[in-house]
Amino acid sequence: NAAQAQTPSHEKKTSTKSTGPNGEDVQENKKHVLGVSKVNPPLNEKGMFYNSKWDPLLEQPPFNRNYQTVLDIAGHYEEHIIDQSPEDAYGDLSLFTLNLSSTISTEEMNQQSTLVLKQVLDHIHPSVMTLQGIREPLMARLKKIINEHYQILDYDSFTKDSLSAANYYNPIIIDKKIFSVKNSGYMKNSKGVIYASWVELSDHRNNQIITVINMDLFSTFRGVVESQFANIIADIKGSKEQSSNPVFFMGGLGSISKQIENLLHSGYKNVIDVDSHNLDLDKTTVHGKVEHSDDIERDFIILRDPSSIFTINYGRILSKNFPVADHYPVHAILSYTR
Repeated sequence: NAAQAQTPSHEKKTSTKSTGPNGEDVQENKKHVLGVSKVNPPLNEKGMFYNSKWDPLLEQPPFNRNYQTVLDIAGHYEEHIIDQSPEDAYGDLSLFTLNLSSTISTEEMNQQSTLVLKQVLDHIHPSVMTLQGIREPLMARLKKIINEHYQILDYDSFTKDSLSAANYYNPIIIDKKIFSVKNSGYMKNSKGVIYASWVELSDHRNNQIITVINMDLFSTFRGVVESQFANIIADIKGSKEQSSNPVFFMGGLGSISKQIENLLHSGYKNVIDVDSHNLDLDKTTVHGKVEHSDDIERDFIILRDPSSIFTINYGRILSKNFPVADHYPVHAILSYTR
């Protein structure tokens, strides 16, 4: 692979201090971050989240009891709390991941993708959104939709594809009303190619630390994927703070080796496997905009949670009429274990 990870030479890494939820100083890496968190709400006893209109089970019991209400959910792009959320909203975190890689890039495609991602922020209200395969023109558009509610990280370094010469980014978007940023960065192979971005976050509501790994491991060679995933895990285990707190692996694993499969059954939780409502659903995530189904999940939200901080309430591949990308997104809702 002749691709190379690059950082624009004119950008300098600077850190400034801002005030955290308890008045403490918080370091912010301005190289990776747009925006500063301002509001620190308490944990919502009612719960804040719900299934989306792209859920393939939305019209089936028991999810259909709020069918029209779910279709009408909107307003989270600007507002953290809205009036029209379902009465039985639940969960403390909402996670969303999507791969938007494409062999071509047109202005119309980028405009549509931007509108849909803004709609996801408005409708699903993700606490964390990880994106893979973002080309430079789309990245430029995404930076413009960031507001007082949402913050974008890991948007400054890219991997150049040797065949198309396109620059690919793996940004992470977070809800500033929930999280502040402790640290962020990238994971690269020996050739300097970025295969993951990451962020370490602190929850304003309870000071819980979580780490989010935004993976883009789409090599067709299982050995390459296995090696890169093993490197990510080794880095996590090498950090005392990260290894003792929850870690979310979000994004793509192009092929699953026996070793990775064993790992997913030994303390690492795939949200799609945990949610029993997925038993009879197709697991295809890479569909290629055609009626393609191989029942293989290649896009994931995986939780490593050694202290059982979280309960996984919901996990779904959003395969019902999602309007953009060759991949279906994955959506999860979790609650803190009280």
